[in-house]
Amino acid sequence: MGKKIEIQDQNVSQIVIDLANNLGVEYETSHNECCLRLPKEFGSGYIKSYEFDFGVGVLEIDCLFKKDFRLDFEKQTVHPLKMIFNRESGFYHKFENNEKFQEIKRLENALVSSTQQNNHIFKISPDTPMCIFCIDVNRKKFEEKIESFLPDMNEDLIGLFRDVNGINKFYHKSYYSLEISKFISEFTECEHTDFMRKVYLEGKAYEILAHQLKQYLDDLNEPVKRLILR
Repeated sequence: MGKKIEIQDQNVSQIVIDLANNLGVEYETSHNECCLRLPKEFGSGYIKSYEFDFGVGVLEIDCLFKKDFRLDFEKQTVHPLKMIFNRESGFYHKFENNEKFQEIKRLENALVSSTQQNNHIFKISPDTPMCIFCIDVNRKKFEEKIESFLPDMNEDLIGLFRDVNGINKFYHKSYYSLEISKFISEFTECEHTDFMRKVYLEGKAYEILAHQLKQYLDDLNEPVKRLILR
């Protein structure tokens, strides 16, 4: 039988902590990182978070679950903008008020934002290797970093980042580029330690974020006019 877990969606470290508490397992913290390792009764692998400045965080999932898992994100929360990259088996996402789940397939990415009354729900199948990389952006905190650039931004991006209170639902899905795939591998395979590790990972997270936004704008073009290789 599947397991339903309710999660706060305030920052990525809280997601790891809520998962650990629901599963009854310990989690480890080191500087800006938080990690839980799945016990054998639930599967194998790990779920790790990384917190950076200006409301940017990364969630890395590399595990295999023995049971169905349904993750319900908490209502009454201003949800961050999520950039989800699926590196392995497909999983399912829907907004609570929608009837049907949508599959996010291998090598697809979804740019999503929910409202306070229409939260995210994710469903993960058992005995399926999961490898997910997700960047969360708290737009209220991030606004300080990009405020001076907003007037020159594309109108679609302005609308996306100006929604600091999470009023509008947003969903965009496509296959992500070879460049983004390379940057994600460089992030997850980082061998630096301590301060150098934090600086390197934060820079790489921003590199992925920038290329994701560039690809989103490319996706708005007709297929024959798109320039980014997928």
